[in-house]
Amino acid sequence: MNEANIIQFPTTQKDSTPSLEATLAEAKKGKLKKRFYAFFTDLFFIGIIQKALVFTYAAFINNSFYRSSIDIKSLLVNNLWQMRLSTLVFTFFSYFLVSLYMGHGKTLGKTFFNLRVVSHEGEPQDLSFMEAFMRTMGYTTCYVAYSVLFCLPLFRKDQKGLPDLFSQTEVLTEEEFSLLYAETASELGKETEQLDLFSA
Repeated sequence: MNEANIIQFPTTQKDSTPSLEATLAEAKKGKLKKRFYAFFTDLFFIGIIQKALVFTYAAFINNSFYRSSIDIKSLLVNNLWQMRLSTLVFTFFSYFLVSLYMGHGKTLGKTFFNLRVVSHEGEPQDLSFMEAFMRTMGYTTCYVAYSVLFCLPLFRKDQKGLPDLFSQTEVLTEEEFSLLYAETASELGKETEQLDLFSA
């Protein structure tokens, strides 16, 4: 009778509770896809900013040199393609550097897809200027190389790309961040909400 009762004891709650590794694995699902979506979203905003700069330059030429000769106007307008290239490089680099450094590891794209870049030195949600700079250098290097190097995470087990390796930082989903840095997130949650550059 006693043996029957012992055999019929239900499993404890400890056995049914998923481990941290299993929870992290669940939180990581689809992260690589989200990273690509976030990057293309960032490229969309970079394109808008770059076009606005070029439009402003063209409007400045038309308004400031409307009395100039046709030759001078033609010279300035013909240099417009150089202006487009220089503004694209400037906008691309500045966008990622400013966003990552001042946005606590977030860009607009990463914010939309619940991702953030974390530092392994100091506070995880605060990138140093050098970390943000080196990560931006990684993005720029991949972009200049005809975007081929952006596919590197597809061939690595840890799914790290050139920006991750350059800066020694890591991209996490918000779920991963909450699990790995629960204490930090709870202590600084209110402060992060107030200081996030792109918080909703």
